[in-house]
Amino acid sequence: MAAAVLLPAAIAPAAQAAPHSETASAGQVSATLTWQTSTSKGASKVHVTVSRAGVDLVSQDVQPRCTEFCWKPPGDEPLRLQDLNGDGEPEVLVDLYSGGAHCCSMLLIYGFDAATGQYLKLRRDFGNPGYTLKDLGSDGQVEILTADDRFTYLFTSYLESARPLMILRYDGRTTVDVTRQFPDEIERHAKQLFNFYKRLRRDKELDVRGVLAAWQADNYLLGRRAAARGWRTLAAAQRRRELKRTGANGGPAGARYLRKLRSYLKRFGYAG
Repeated sequence: MAAAVLLPAAIAPAAQAAPHSETASAGQVSATLTWQTSTSKGASKVHVTVSRAGVDLVSQDVQPRCTEFCWKPPGDEPLRLQDLNGDGEPEVLVDLYSGGAHCCSMLLIYGFDAATGQYLKLRRDFGNPGYTLKDLGSDGQVEILTADDRFTYLFTSYLESARPLMILRYDGRTTVDVTRQFPDEIERHAKQLFNFYKRLRRDKELDVRGVLAAWQADNYLLGRRAAARGWRTLAAAQRRRELKRTGANGGPAGARYLRKLRSYLKRFGYAG
């Protein structure tokens, strides 16, 4: 993922601000991102311009929910042009980040609508996990790999939390969840989570409830058999008294945890 323009919750405005800009182009499409930064690393007046065949079709200030201030970290640039849906037309991607210890990663996608001759803007918030782009099917359609951030802090601290895999596609107007179309990716991710669980349970002071919740969600993505095997594993963990609260973590434990997990999996759309 490219580096983002960052939007921390509170930065005092500096007396002087320096202008910055990034430009990217592909074919007849050109995009420019401008902003102002200060010595405090804060930035403001973030603006996006997109032109097609020399005509400006987008010229707007970026107004994220978090705050009017932004900053840009070192690394890759926050502006890219990439064809996400394989139609030969590049989308304009602008990466944003709210700042803070963990959160939050955001993406603006400007996609050209041939029917209207205008660009449609989509904002997707990824929260803690962020995202990467990869053509998983080698078919020219780029998938957006991320994770379900609803599982962060669901039962445990951030460091003990885990999140099930989420794979999205951009269809020209919005992002569509296509995770279940990639069972190999899900299996690989579920294995990583289970290995994480085995590492956590070696230390009796660590909490395994968060990672097991995400792992069971991955199992549901794989189908009924995997979900049934997962419940048997969770029942065995309960018998070993692993599903307990540790440290400052609260919430349900033991059999109550299993009931609450089942409820969350239904609420979030994993279980029927």
